[in-house]
Amino acid sequence: MKRSSLAAYRQQVATMGREHHLSALLFLLDSGRISLHKPYDHEATASWAKRLLSILSTIVSIVFDPAIVTSREEEIKRVENAGPLTPEGFQRTIADPSLWKRKGGEMVPEFLHASEKVDTILTYENRFLCMLIDAIEKEVQELRLLSKRKLSSLLDIVPEKRISYRPTGLLSLFSDFRAPYEDQRILPEKDEEVQSCLNQSFRYLKRLKSGTFYHELSAFPIKGNLQPTNVLLHHPLYSRCYRFYVQEILKEPKEDEEEQVGFKDFVLLSILDVLRKNGFEFSDYGLSFREGEICFDCLIARKDNLSLSLYPHEKGFRLRTLFLDRDNNATILKAERLLEIDVDSDEKKLDAFKARLSQRDPDFVDRTLVTYGPIPEERDHVLVLRPDNAYSMTSLRLYLSSLFLVFHEKEGFDLSCPVCSCMHLNKAGDHYHCPNCHATMKNVIHKGESYTWIEGLWRAS
Repeated sequence: MKRSSLAAYRQQVATMGREHHLSALLFLLDSGRISLHKPYDHEATASWAKRLLSILSTIVSIVFDPAIVTSREEEIKRVENAGPLTPEGFQRTIADPSLWKRKGGEMVPEFLHASEKVDTILTYENRFLCMLIDAIEKEVQELRLLSKRKLSSLLDIVPEKRISYRPTGLLSLFSDFRAPYEDQRILPEKDEEVQSCLNQSFRYLKRLKSGTFYHELSAFPIKGNLQPTNVLLHHPLYSRCYRFYVQEILKEPKEDEEEQVGFKDFVLLSILDVLRKNGFEFSDYGLSFREGEICFDCLIARKDNLSLSLYPHEKGFRLRTLFLDRDNNATILKAERLLEIDVDSDEKKLDAFKARLSQRDPDFVDRTLVTYGPIPEERDHVLVLRPDNAYSMTSLRLYLSSLFLVFHEKEGFDLSCPVCSCMHLNKAGDHYHCPNCHATMKNVIHKGESYTWIEGLWRAS
C-alpha cells in the first residue's frame, strides 16, 4: 500500500527514449502504458491492514510489560527506612559526622547513605516504539483515505456548505428544470474486512497514544539514523517491531527523491489528461525526457478563448491563465498562480503552507498545494492526488475549472462579491479582495462589456 506506484512513472517515462514530443507523452496514456489510476486491490489492502493491526497488537503487549533499565541512586535515609547497606554506603556514613547522634553514651547513626534501585522505561528501544506508533498511525490514515467516502452527499459537490438560493449554491446545479438529474455521488463498496482491521487499529492507537508510556517517551524522539541495539535485535517482541520498521516503513533518502519526482510527473500527466478530456489542445516548448523525468520550458493548453500555460517552478508549476478576445486573441484578463507539489505533507508543512497562503504574494494571485496525503482533514487550498484514489481526477477537474471563473456582468460590476455577495470589497491596485470569504477578483471593461474574474477563492487570512 505504500507509494511504490509512483516509481512506475519514472520507469515508464524513461522508456520514452529520444522522442521529444508531447504527442508521444500523451500516447503513453492512450496506449495504457501509463495508468493514472489503478483499481482497488482488496487482497493487497486487506493484507497490509492485517499486518498493521498485528504489529500494533505486538506493541500493546510490549507496553504492558516494557523493557526497563535498572540503576542505583544513593540517597540519605533514616536507619529504619534504609535497605541493606553497601560497603560504599558504609564508608560514606562513617565519614559523615552529621549523620550520627549520641544515644546512651554512644554515637550511633541516625541516617545512612543508602543505595536504592530505580527502574525507568526511558530507554532507546521504548523511544523507538513511540516513533513506530507515529509511523503506523500515518499508514492507517492512508488506508482510511482509500476507503473514505468522499462524495457522500450533494453538499459535498459544491463549495458552499449550506442550502441557499445564491448563484454559487447547491441549487445552481439543478437550474435547468429537467429530470431526472444524473446522480453525481459516488458510493464505493464497503470493504468489511479492511474496515474491521482499521477500526481495531484505531482503538489500539487511541489506547497507546493516550497512555502514560507514549506521553512520557514521545517527548524524547530519536534523532538521526536508528541504531540496532541488542534488545531490538534479539528480544522476541522488540525485534519483530524493529524488523517491521526496517522492512516496511524505513525508506532511503534516494527513494524519497525519486518518489517526489515520480509524483510531480504524475501531477503533470493528470493535468494534461483532464485538460485534454475537456477539449483543450496543446503546444509544447523544450519538452524532453531526462533520466525518467519530464522536463519542459512551457506547456500551453488552449480551448476557445481560454489559455493555460504551465512553467516549471522550484516548488512545482507556475500557471498562467488567460481570458482572450475571441476575435483577435487579445488578452482581456491574466492571472499568475502557483501549484506547489509535495508528496509528503505533514502537519508542520501544512502549517507552513497556510502561513504562505495568508501572505499576499505580488507574483502569484493564488496558490494551491498538491500532496499525496494523507491529511487529517480537508484543508484550504490543499489538493490530494493519488493513483489509488478514484476521486483524484474529479478534484483536479474542479481545481482546473476554478482557474477560469470569468463572469459577464451584463448590468456592470456593482462592487459586490460574486461568491458571497459581500458589499464591502477592498481594492488593492487593480484587484478586489473580499474581507468576508477572502476571494480575490479583478474587473475589466472590454469593448463596452464588463467582465469579473474570480482569481482566488477561499484562502487563509
